[in-house]
Formats: sequence, structure tokens, C-alpha cells
Amino acid sequence: MTDITYVPTDEGWLYLASVMDLYSRKIVGFHMDERMKKSLVIKTLDQAYRLQQPRGEVLHHSNRGSQYAPLEYQERLKKYKMKGSMSRKEARERIFEYIACFYMENESILPSGILHPISTNVCTALLRNSLDSMCPIY
Repeated sequence: MTDITYVPTDEGWLYLASVMDLYSRKIVGFHMDERMKKSLVIKTLDQAYRLQQPRGEVLHHSNRGSQYAPLEYQERLKKYKMKGSMSRKEARERIFEYIACFYMENESILPSGILHPISTNVCTALLRNSLDSMCPIY
């Protein structure tokens, strides 16, 4: 899984791209740059591949950012025998539903004995309304 983090510095933004092995939860490649261009993620992918030397096909997940879509990046995935996977909007809805309606509801009674503010009615209302405007992760 790969992503880009924006780091504020005194000189401006620094962009940190990383690749995480979800099995081990380790960062297996990273690169920093003052500009967020495709070269940032390509260098990150190259480093991860060089250091890990994966065998067989690997699933590579990213968001739909413009840095991951260029032909050059997609060709690099093929060269490394990585199957590309990109986020879809539905994934956000499923993640929101899981966190707000499954996890938080199942944890509805806090150690203090107070009911958690997310109830079944709140979850249902949130899911029925536009998640774009209701959900903070959008």
C-alpha cells in the first residue's frame, strides 16, 4: 500500500511518499521531495522493490492520485509483477460504515458506563444522507 504525506516545514511543504507491506506493517520504501510529482512515487516504488525483492505477483494499492496514474508508473508496476489496485469512492463509504456503525456501535458502552454517542439511529441517518457532507474523512 502506498501513500503521500504532506509535512509542513519552515521552508514550505515536504512530500513523503511511502510503501507499506501490509502483512508486516513495515515501511519498505520511501522518498521525500519538495514537489509532489510522479518521480516521487516512482523513486519510492523502485526503492521498495530493490530492498524487498518480492517473489511472485504482489498486490499494490494506492489512491487515485495523479502521481499513480501515469503510464510510466503503471509500466513500472508491470515490470515488477505488481497488480495495481486503486481506491474507489465506495471504499470510503464501506470504511465509514465499518468505523461508525460496526466498530463504534459494538463499543457502545464505554468503561465509564456511559453510552457511546454513535447509536444505530445516528448510523442509519448518516448513511442515508450524503456521506460527502457528513463524513469527516472525505
